Amino acid sequence: LGEASQRSAELSSMTEAAETLAQTARTLTAQRALAERYVADRSERRVALRLQLTEISESVKERKAAVETLRSQVASQQISIRSQVEEVVQLRNAITDRKQEETALLQQVAERRSRAEAVETENKAISSRNDLLFFTLDYIVAICLSLL
Repeated sequence: LGEASQRSAELSSMTEAAETLAQTARTLTAQRALAERYVADRSERRVALRLQLTEISESVKERKAAVETLRSQVASQQISIRSQVEEVVQLRNAITDRKQEETALLQQVAERRSRAEAVETENKAISSRNDLLFFTLDYIVAICLSLL
């Protein structure tokens, strides 16, 4: 009986140890499954992040190209604007020159009108004197003819 009880205790101890080992194995299996899921999730995340990085890199390249295109357009437009500004300055200078010429011509016209009016006034005075002289001459001729 002592030996049976001892074997029963050993069997009970071994059964308990086997259950403990089985529980430990289940726990380790569950932990391994969690670890494998974690590694798989991280691997998927890494792939997704690499894909995002590639997409972002492509987007950055496209945006850089667009920025370079815009910079080129801006540079071209600045050159065009400078050219147009120079043309506007030249046109303004030409307008200023034409206005000065116009002012000078208007002054010449005014001076010539003034001279023409003075000459006309002088011509009228001369014409009046001539009329008076002709009248006087006609009168003298008439007197002389009457004396003859």
